[in-house]
Amino acid sequence: MNFLSQLRRKLAAHRLVAVACVAGLVVLVCGAIALGTTDSSTDVPPEATGSVATTIESSDLGSFEILRRSQTAADTVLPQDEVAFSGASGANLALARRVQGLSEGDAWVVPGKGSVCLIANGSASCTTNSAAADGKLVLISGSDKSPGVETVAGVVPDGVGTVSAHLSDGSSQSLAVHENVYLARVSGSVTGTSFNGPNGSATNTVAGPPADVTTQP
Repeated sequence: MNFLSQLRRKLAAHRLVAVACVAGLVVLVCGAIALGTTDSSTDVPPEATGSVATTIESSDLGSFEILRRSQTAADTVLPQDEVAFSGASGANLALARRVQGLSEGDAWVVPGKGSVCLIANGSASCTTNSAAADGKLVLISGSDKSPGVETVAGVVPDGVGTVSAHLSDGSSQSLAVHENVYLARVSGSVTGTSFNGPNGSATNTVAGPPADVTTQP
């Protein structure tokens, strides 16, 4: 089964969206979804083939408090949450930090080579260091087991305490940030996120699945 066939099969059971797409860096289809953006799809991405980061890059240390703190045994990515990032990302699970303080799931920030990756509740994606520092590493996933409910997660730079998730009905929901990461379940369809950061206000629009991929009702 080729890659696109695998993608269509998984989208038939889940609404999958991510706005953290950078050509040649993320594992799946740019403009659509990111690595494993489902509840149980760690078999989709290819095995990593490139070299991985051996240290955390200085730009990431300057942007994200979570990567500046000392690593502990609690930061280890659990076996059931391990994913295989693309070689282009250089992501190294051995450098990951597990986010503390979350109440609706688990998340890890994973440094790469010129990139930052996020694993959150079985979903994962990467983007460039600069895009991550601008708050553009966002994951949104849904499951047919919980219709009308989506999980939104993302990474934001130091100094951001809350993020607003904007819904298709025009309402918004405030999401708390813990160690540069927010993770929450929301009722409705998320169309974008926004926050006030060190460089002013930032807004991200969430794109839907690519045109050639359809989902079953």
